Amino acid sequence: MTLVEGGSHTRVWVGARYSTIPRHNEIDDLLAKKIYKQIGMD
Repeated sequence: MTLVEGGSHTRVWVGARYSTIPRHNEIDDLLAKKIYKQIGMD
């Protein structure tokens, strides 16, 4: 897993797949499910 920091987000790379995650105190369940799906952990 590789993390790349942006201005207001973090990009998480897992192999060839990635997801861009906003920096918030909490991430709701729907967004978490979408992130898992994007990186192939669904």
